[in-house]
Amino acid sequence: MEPPGTTCTAGPRIRQPLLVVLLSLAVALIPVLPMIPMLQPAQWPNHPDVDSVAWSIAQCGRYFSVHEQFPVAIDSERFAGNAQPVFYAPILFPGLGLISNVAGAAGSLRMAVLAVWALQFCLVYRIGRCVSGRPVWSIGVATLVSWTIYPLNNLYHRGGLAEFIATGLLTCALCAGCLALLERRRAMKVALFLLCAWCGALAAGSHSITAVLGGLAAGCLALAALPVGLKRLRQDARPKDASPGQVRLRPPRQRRRALLGLIGVVGLTAAPWLHATALYGGRVSVAGMTGVLVHEPLHDSIWVRLMPLPLNASPDLWPHNNPQLNSPLLVLLGWTLFRLARTCRTATGVNRRRMVIKWFQWGTLLRVSLALLAISLVLSTSATLIHALPKAFSFIQYAYRLISYSNLAMLSALLAATAILGNSPVSGRSQLMTLAVWTIAIGLSATGLAMKTRYAFQTLVPAELSAQWEQDADFIARAPARYHAHKAYAVSDDSRLLANEPPATLKGVRAVALPVGTGSQFGVAQPIDVQQDAGGWVQTSVLAFPWNQMFVDDQPVSPERVREVNQQLAVYVPDGTHRVGYRPQPDAAWLRLRAMGMGVFVGLSVVAVLSWFVVLCRLPRIGRRV
Repeated sequence: MEPPGTTCTAGPRIRQPLLVVLLSLAVALIPVLPMIPMLQPAQWPNHPDVDSVAWSIAQCGRYFSVHEQFPVAIDSERFAGNAQPVFYAPILFPGLGLISNVAGAAGSLRMAVLAVWALQFCLVYRIGRCVSGRPVWSIGVATLVSWTIYPLNNLYHRGGLAEFIATGLLTCALCAGCLALLERRRAMKVALFLLCAWCGALAAGSHSITAVLGGLAAGCLALAALPVGLKRLRQDARPKDASPGQVRLRPPRQRRRALLGLIGVVGLTAAPWLHATALYGGRVSVAGMTGVLVHEPLHDSIWVRLMPLPLNASPDLWPHNNPQLNSPLLVLLGWTLFRLARTCRTATGVNRRRMVIKWFQWGTLLRVSLALLAISLVLSTSATLIHALPKAFSFIQYAYRLISYSNLAMLSALLAATAILGNSPVSGRSQLMTLAVWTIAIGLSATGLAMKTRYAFQTLVPAELSAQWEQDADFIARAPARYHAHKAYAVSDDSRLLANEPPATLKGVRAVALPVGTGSQFGVAQPIDVQQDAGGWVQTSVLAFPWNQMFVDDQPVSPERVREVNQQLAVYVPDGTHRVGYRPQPDAAWLRLRAMGMGVFVGLSVVAVLSWFVVLCRLPRIGRRV
């Protein structure tokens, strides 16, 4: 048997039936425990962002069932022309919207959250078993990842459901990619690579900030992981006196091509969002809400980051907002690095040559992961560095969002260090120390989970809106009172403000709201008849965005004749009765990119499902080892 970390081996087979049963129960229950508050029937967290996400999903699904296409803009009874589908969750919300037509908005959200968390647990367990060969160790690491405080903070106390799903999928992509590099069976290697691409594409299509930051972090880790699992070194690349960390070898061309293909698939999926962001990203309202990357001293300090338990640092500002690292995993990483350093100093003979090969395979990933951990931790806690960053970094909004990438780097570093250690001899004292470290890590993680779930249960309220949406499909056309993203994606133009017009023309400005259609016109703002005794400006409920085209009496109004009031469009209406309406007319390039991006993602999903069907059926010819 080859040593763990060289190729994907399952490790020794577990032969004790009782242990098998206990481990199976652990695998089934561990990822579900953090989700128990979310899985409560007819209840969900009391946060406006949760209402907003659930309504966006329900509206998207209902719109597709009526019009057989996804909306370009969201029209509601309060505002029309909201460009949220262009910028936020362009893949996630349409996908969950289709599921919501069967399971409801709350049901589709619960299914997505549980599926991502279960997939993350399984993949972390699998990659842990491949690099260590020890199933109990692998379950322990997967447990520490599943019981992390900050993702649960996003789920229950920040309402960051899209960010929760996206960062979870990013971890899945990292684990699936490493498994593909270690795998020897051709069919399984292809299936894992497709799973990696699918998770990466869906992560990019779920949360825009994760698409940028996660893309940068995952790109660095992917480049560093290219040597992982290589079995052969060149003869001149492994001198007998080489020390760990000195061997370098260029990864095979197939791996570089696979990485380029992965980047291409993710890029095509995110292409419509990238195009719209390049055109208007710096001008949308949400980009100017903060102006700078926010550093909150009560949250963004090194002590809060390293706090192992979810203490309420600032209850008056954000109740139960716990921006903390996965400290139990950090404890385990520190002990593993200490063992690795000591083993590298004392290794001799065969063990030293084995360490040289392991350092070649995993050393770069270890170094890059530790560097990413240090950079993200310093940037998220240092007010001086945060304020020195260019204004372009303000899209992150909150410094503690970097915690997700610190946790990802910790997991990557732990896997790399464990793979390099392999089956190195361990003294009895080290075994006792390892047991003590694991006891501390699991104890802290379990205590933190208990506190966080208790806080989560305190936030649950009846999911009345979801029940109304399921009873009356047209009720979805009404945005919830706490929907917060009405004007988040408006794009204003100061040169056409109505206040710049001559004062004489501003007398008697009327405000009208376009009614939103139901039935066969669900989710589409309807024209409204406006009667004017004398010509004047009419302020509509249509939000300012370059793609929103105004009409008067079915005739398009040129953008030069449209004005803005409070980020809403206003048109001049002559005396008499006239019909005022609007239609979204998106950029032609964006429409093509959207069709291409969704087509690529759907095609990738189909191919991935077929590949896993092949793997599960264990077809012998294409499943042979390579």
